[in-house]
Amino acid sequence: MNGCRNILHLMAAAVVALMLTVASCRHGGMTEQAARAAVDTVEAHYKAYTTDSADLPLIADADRRLDCRGVDRHTRARAAVYHGAVYDELGNPDSALIHYKRAETLCDTADHDLLGYINLRIASLYHAQYASDSVVLFPYFRAIKEFSKTQLTHYKATCHGAVGTIYAASNNDSALHYLHLSQQLFEQINEQKQKQYYQLVEAKLCLRNHKNEDALNICQKILDNDKEWMENKYGKEFAIDETYCKYNHVDGHDYNPLQLRARAYPVDDPEDVCGIRVREPNEFEDTYSVNKYNSVVAEYLKPQMDEYGVSGIVDIDYPYMTGIMEDGLSAEDIIYDGNTCIRFFQKTEPKEDIYPLKQENMYHKLKEMKSLTVLEEEISLCDKII
Repeated sequence: MNGCRNILHLMAAAVVALMLTVASCRHGGMTEQAARAAVDTVEAHYKAYTTDSADLPLIADADRRLDCRGVDRHTRARAAVYHGAVYDELGNPDSALIHYKRAETLCDTADHDLLGYINLRIASLYHAQYASDSVVLFPYFRAIKEFSKTQLTHYKATCHGAVGTIYAASNNDSALHYLHLSQQLFEQINEQKQKQYYQLVEAKLCLRNHKNEDALNICQKILDNDKEWMENKYGKEFAIDETYCKYNHVDGHDYNPLQLRARAYPVDDPEDVCGIRVREPNEFEDTYSVNKYNSVVAEYLKPQMDEYGVSGIVDIDYPYMTGIMEDGLSAEDIIYDGNTCIRFFQKTEPKEDIYPLKQENMYHKLKEMKSLTVLEEEISLCDKII
C-alpha cells in the first residue's frame, strides 16, 4: 500500500509539473498564479513527508517568478522558505540555509508567524549539523520571541524544549527552566506525547546529577499518563508492574534515543502482561494488541504441533514494543510477516524462538522442537531462517 501511495504521489507531482510547464509556455514564463499553486503543492508534499526531487525544479521556478516587485513580502518569503525546505529534505543543508536566510530578509517584521517559523527552521538545521550551542540558541530565541506574539503554542513549546535540551549539557538551572516551560505549554494544548519527551530529558538530567528520587518520580508520572492512555485505547483498566521499569538509551548508547520501558496488565487479568515503551521524540508503543492473536496462531499451528509431537504455549513476539492494531488479521498474515517471531514454550521454560519466514522451514523447526517435551535444558533454535 505504501508503494501505491508513493507512485500516486509521483504521478501527482508529474501532473502538476506538466500543468505548470504548459502554463509557462503559454504565457512566456510561469504565471504568478501558477507559481503560487506550485508553492502550495510543495508545501503540501513537505508537510506530508513526501518531498522528492521532482519538487526542486517546481519550487525553484516558482521562487524565481515570485521574487520580484509587485508580489507581497509574505508570498516571497514563503516561496523562499519552501525552496530551502526542499533542499533540506533532499540532504543539501548548505543550499537550504541560503534560502532560509533569504526568506528571513524578505519577511515582514510584523509577520510573526512566518518569521518565527523561519528561525525555527534555521535553528533546527544548525542543531542537526552539530553547530556550537551559541549558534544554535540564537535563532531558537528569536523564534521564541516571534511565536510569543502569536497563537502558535505548539511551535513555542517546541522551541523552549529544544533550548532546554541544549542547556542540559552544561547549565542545569537553565535547562530545567526551559524544560518546565515546554512541558507547561504542551500541557496547555493537551499534547501529552510531546510533553513526555521533555519529561524524559528532565529525568536524564536528574540522573546525571544523582537525583535518583526525582528521576523516579518523573518516570512514574509518565507511566501514569500512559496507563490512562492505554485504558482509553482498549476500554479496560490497566495496572503498571512496578517490579519492572527501565530507563536508558536504546541499546545503551548515549547517541541513541532515550526510552522508558515497563510492563502493564489488565486489572481483571494479571496474567495478560504486555510491554510498554516511551521513546523520544514522542513515541508510545505497547504490545497488548498483539496478545489477541495468540489464540488465532495457536489454533492454526495445532495440527502441525500434534503431528510432530510438540507441546507447549504459542506466543507472538512482534517487533519490539510494537502493537498490531488491525483487527481481522489471519494467522497467515501474522506468521508470514517477516518481522514476526513465533515463540513456543512450556510453562516451565525455556522459551524457543522461530522466525517463520518460510512455511516449510517453520515446520522443520517444529520437528526439531519435539525434544522440548522431554528435555529441560535450553536448546538453541533462535537463528533466523533465511
